[in-house]
Amino acid sequence: MNMISDIGKLLAGQKKATAAISDGLAELRMRRLRLLDERDELASRPVPKDEALAALDRDIDELIAIAMRETNVRSLTRAEAPSWTIPQNGVLMGLLIGASRATFRDQLAAMLEPAYSNEAKPIPAEEREAALRRIDEDLLDLELAEEAAIRSAEAVGLHAQRRADADPRAVLAGDDALS
Repeated sequence: MNMISDIGKLLAGQKKATAAISDGLAELRMRRLRLLDERDELASRPVPKDEALAALDRDIDELIAIAMRETNVRSLTRAEAPSWTIPQNGVLMGLLIGASRATFRDQLAAMLEPAYSNEAKPIPAEEREAALRRIDEDLLDLELAEEAAIRSAEAVGLHAQRRADADPRAVLAGDDALS
């Protein structure tokens, strides 16, 4: 009867260990989900309005420059039958925009307004990239911690399920990278 009692204690201990590992993995996975939500929110925030307007100006100017460069008016200078062929592939649009650049720019700038009238907080590109890098580093740290916990469980004979979307860098990491 003493042996049965000992086995019962071992099984109870194993049950507690399994529950502790399961709880630990669940906590790591919840922290990962919170970081992913934070990353999505950060990535969807608009750039500051002045950056958006600078990009608009840059792109309009590039479109006009391409149209000017691609338009062939030499055919109008021919001695015999001068003529002009209407440009294709957006070149005509670039010429028309160039003829009324300020009006076109003001119209597009007005279309940007709704993106800045809600509660979304603009974030400069450099700041966004630094914050995304930090989150990505934190995500990898969590992935490595999760893999370390799974390997520790397996080392003592306990089963722990890996996520199907586990980061391959963590799953394939050497044991020295998991400490």
